[in-house]
Amino acid sequence: MDPRLLESSTEELNAELARLETQRIELKSALREIKFKMGDIRRLVGARNAAQHMEDFHLQTTIQELRHEEETISAEQRAFPAAGLRLPYEVILEIFSFLRAADLLKASTVSRAWHTITNDNLLWKHIVTKKWEKYSKKILNDRTSIHEDSSNRDWKKYFRWCESQNLRWASHLDYLTDVAESKRQATLGRKFLARGNNNAALKVLQAANRLVPSEEIESLIKSIQSGDPSVGQRLPEWQCQHCTYINSTSEGSCDMCTLPRFS
Repeated sequence: MDPRLLESSTEELNAELARLETQRIELKSALREIKFKMGDIRRLVGARNAAQHMEDFHLQTTIQELRHEEETISAEQRAFPAAGLRLPYEVILEIFSFLRAADLLKASTVSRAWHTITNDNLLWKHIVTKKWEKYSKKILNDRTSIHEDSSNRDWKKYFRWCESQNLRWASHLDYLTDVAESKRQATLGRKFLARGNNNAALKVLQAANRLVPSEEIESLIKSIQSGDPSVGQRLPEWQCQHCTYINSTSEGSCDMCTLPRFS
């Protein structure tokens, strides 16, 4: 074989190998770049998926909030039609303050929302002070509006207590408040004495029989029997409805009979 031909073939082979090596390096570099770009693509896809997930989550949350708000508004509208106008609670409370106690009790059975409103302590404070308006300053110690709660009193419970007292002291055993001692007493024709305790129990005393619970009442009965004109000095000043008003100087009808007891 011709050595020149062999040498030429060797050079061509080496050149081909060099070309292949160059292509291999280029392919390896291209593959590395492709892998890098694939990593970027995966990161971008992951970020996009995460963003889509967050967007879907926020969308679902918004939908749930809107549905809840719609249900709440619908419930409020069913309970109180004006709630659709988004009235403040204070305004609704003011509207209910025009109702009487009996109407409030009926309204409390309409719905849960109305039950909450009609049992508001400030509302019942307003009802109490309105019914006994003449003595509201004594009730509160100072005049306050419906939105200024001046005490921790359960006003609805207190209203029921006052009403029960009025019922027990109805007819001939009249309701009365002793200003100094916070006790209720009444004389009927200067022959009988009625006395009420804090539990609304009544005790009627006949002067002739001297049925007395204390020295104070015994002294009063003796004074009534003897016609002592100074009987009013033996007890603190007191008032009652449709009965005798006694003090040290005068005797006449009483106009303070609707004053409830506060203690």
